[in-house]
This record gives sequence, C-alpha cells and structure tokens, in this order.
Amino acid sequence: MTGKWPTHQVDHRNGMRADNRWKNLREATPLQNARNRRPGKRNSSGRVGVTQTASGRWQAFIGLDLQNCILGTFGSFDEAAAARTAAEQYHYGEFSAERSGAT
Repeated sequence: MTGKWPTHQVDHRNGMRADNRWKNLREATPLQNARNRRPGKRNSSGRVGVTQTASGRWQAFIGLDLQNCILGTFGSFDEAAAARTAAEQYHYGEFSAERSGAT
C-alpha cells in the first residue's frame, strides 16, 4: 500500500493475526511486536505481567532492557493490573497491549 516493504516486521494492533485491514497494521521492530501480545497458554491470571504469589498476593512486573523489573506486590489483582498498565503505557507507548486493543 505504501510502495515499500517494511524495514522490520508488521504488527497487528489488535493482536489478531487474521485481521489484515490496513488500519490494523503498523511497522514494528521485533521488540515492539513482542510487547503487543496476548497472555500465553500457561498464564493463569489472564493478564501479561501479573502473577499471583504463593502467599496469595498479586505481583506486577514488566520487561525492560532484557530483564524483568518487579513493579510491586499488591493485595488485589486489579491493583497489580493497573500498575502493569501504567508501566506499559509509560515504557511501551503505542505498542502497549492496553492501548492497542489487545488484552
């Protein structure tokens, strides 16, 4: 559509690989593309970057500079998810799963 091939990869904003509408596609580096992802099959919380500890509290973390950074431990899932969302928006910008429509 633009007359040139993307430099890196093509990312689907909403995370749905079958949705190839032009408004859903954008150029992305491999790292940016990996940030816009859905929870994996083994994810029991349903939210990327949020896990429940052995004591029953919720922990939020985010990957920065190839390391997991713990954002904190919280009493509720909603608090941990909110911390993860805020960190995503700050560090990942338009490639955060929350802003792009993926959950």
